[in-house]
Amino acid sequence: GGLSSVGLERAALDWIASYWNAEHLILTRDWVLELDPEAGLALRLAALTHDIERNFPGGPGDWRRTSGRCCVSA
Repeated sequence: GGLSSVGLERAALDWIASYWNAEHLILTRDWVLELDPEAGLALRLAALTHDIERNFPGGPGDWRRTSGRCCVSA
């Protein structure tokens, strides 16, 4: 066995904790549950991690530094 659904969600919360905008990710997950209280693990994890690439070297970084664009084009 691996981690339970609760364990995986807790691990995701621990993983995003250092992200400057972690509250946004948590609130997104909370809204998912508001809209669908029976939302599955995949959707909850997607909500919790949907912008986390901005927290890592080589990622798109802080979108506010890209003149308001969401993503930097190649």
